[in-house]
Amino acid sequence: MSRCSTFNMDIEYVILPKITQNLPLVEVCVTNLDIPKDIKLADPHFNTPSKIDMLIGAEKFWELIGTGQIRLGKYKPVLQESSLGWLISGPISLSQSNKGSSTSCHLSTIDELNQSVKRFWEIEDYTNAKNTDAEEEYCERLFKASYKRTTEGRFVVKLPVKEKILPLLENSRKVAVNRFLALERKFARQPEFKAEYVAFMREYQQLGHMRASNISLGNKFSCCCILQNFVESRNEQFFQQWLNDVVEAEIIYPQPVNVINKERDDISGSTIRKYLTNYLCNNFPLRASVLR
Repeated sequence: MSRCSTFNMDIEYVILPKITQNLPLVEVCVTNLDIPKDIKLADPHFNTPSKIDMLIGAEKFWELIGTGQIRLGKYKPVLQESSLGWLISGPISLSQSNKGSSTSCHLSTIDELNQSVKRFWEIEDYTNAKNTDAEEEYCERLFKASYKRTTEGRFVVKLPVKEKILPLLENSRKVAVNRFLALERKFARQPEFKAEYVAFMREYQQLGHMRASNISLGNKFSCCCILQNFVESRNEQFFQQWLNDVVEAEIIYPQPVNVINKERDDISGSTIRKYLTNYLCNNFPLRASVLR
């Protein structure tokens, strides 16, 4: 509803705790604006900072605007006729305000960001310094002494295993045989599954991934771990049949060690970070795909 006429309009509003800060930011001196006396302003106290009561959207705003317009001068506001009364909007000089300046300060400290950037540069900082312990040095010596390349071009290397678990591997043959006998019983029930398994393992052997072992299990001085395996087969309606052979190197024993895990009880050796960084320092890296 207008304070200057009988104009009214129905508008839907969203009630908010606060629309914006008090406007104008500073009190404006209207003496030098030369506003005509016969003009009825929609807000007679426009020059005093106060709360904004409502914010009208563009879909209704232009229905309020009239055709009359009065320019108060160069670098001065403009008077615009509206159904609510005359609106005043535009620039003012600081000399026309009762407050010479407005100062705003903001200080923000984000320690987490600083720490993240610091860690990033620490990771990127490459150094040739070697900080290895006795276990990592043992792994490197074993690798240099045992690795070889076969006539087929394959690299072979011995796995560094912790000596404390070697005596516990003597019964691995019994566990592996029991698992294989269970697999044989499954083959007896599913002949097609057995044929797939035999074909899969024959291909595995032809590719050179496995061969017959010449280790004598009767020798009490020998220590070896026989890996057990189990097979998964899936034949779904919309997918071709596939067979997955899984080699399991986790063997359950009584005390003093409940579980021997190949991945956990191997010596891990040093990190490969320096090899990755050396790779990034080369101008022409090589890439190749590895067959299973």
